[in-house]
Amino acid sequence: TQSTWGAGLLDRKNPTSVVVGAMYCRFKAPIVWPDTIEVDVGVSEIGQSSFVQNYRMISRKTGRVASEGWARLVTVESATGKKTSLPPVLIRGIRAIEGLPKDSSHP
Repeated sequence: TQSTWGAGLLDRKNPTSVVVGAMYCRFKAPIVWPDTIEVDVGVSEIGQSSFVQNYRMISRKTGRVASEGWARLVTVESATGKKTSLPPVLIRGIRAIEGLPKDSSHP
């Protein structure tokens, strides 16, 4: 599914970028061409300046999980590269896409 909620991060006064802080992938089964893969993506954790996105690749031919992994994505000030708080628009977008309730600790 394609979404445009991230477009709200393009604040001209205080531009924010999302960068990969850490990632992990475990390969579990081969995918052999020709095959089609399904990629499941979800967010499991929202912090003050980062969130964790989980990934799973599944072979449509065999139905087997080919790989699983995660990435911790960190928000930084575009000009300086310094870590910054997650923008409220990003938190709202993640919660809306994931179907999560609003959290009183995040706007």
